[in-house]
Amino acid sequence: MLPVVKGSATDLASAMRAVKVSTGDATPGALGGFLKFDFKDGSFSFGRDGDDVSKDQAIINVRSLSHGWKLWAGGKFTQNFVSIIDPLPEAPQPVDGKYPSEARAFAGAFFDDGKPGEQFTFETNSYGGRKAANDLIVKIMERANSNPAFMFPVVCFDAESYKNQKHGTTIFNPVFTVVDWANEDGALERTARIAPKEAQVEPEAPAPVRRRRVAT
Repeated sequence: MLPVVKGSATDLASAMRAVKVSTGDATPGALGGFLKFDFKDGSFSFGRDGDDVSKDQAIINVRSLSHGWKLWAGGKFTQNFVSIIDPLPEAPQPVDGKYPSEARAFAGAFFDDGKPGEQFTFETNSYGGRKAANDLIVKIMERANSNPAFMFPVVCFDAESYKNQKHGTTIFNPVFTVVDWANEDGALERTARIAPKEAQVEPEAPAPVRRRRVAT
């Protein structure tokens, strides 16, 4: 289930409308390549070539935040996602003893040279993946209450780990660390807070990693 922030669902929907962010027009899986996380070593990879994008930065498209179900059974893969501001859809019926897993999804764009670049989609039905997505959703819900003008999180692809006591192995989980916020046009809140002279003499944070091409 989604985390609960008092009044957040209504506020998130209202904030999306206020900044003219429509929902449902960025269907998970329809934008760019897939962002994948390796639970064995804590690395993020992107696309068919598996480019290592660990520690890269990206801007998350709040209009694409979705929840739903995934089911792999009988040689067939089934999934059903809806907007995060809509109720969780009914779970598919189990097939051959296989039960669906609750899932999260969102789309975003790598943040290159201060601008949104190549797009990606992230989908997960693992416990650790859902927790990371839920933590990010909570931050966005809280942001909808405090400063909806800058409601698009700029995140760094991080990881955390724990020791499996039963098997003695180290398990990694994804973490989406929010490093800044952007508005609908992609302008950063950090830049808006810094006066021109201050920005020239002492930047508040290092420039984002320049890895991917800027979208045209």
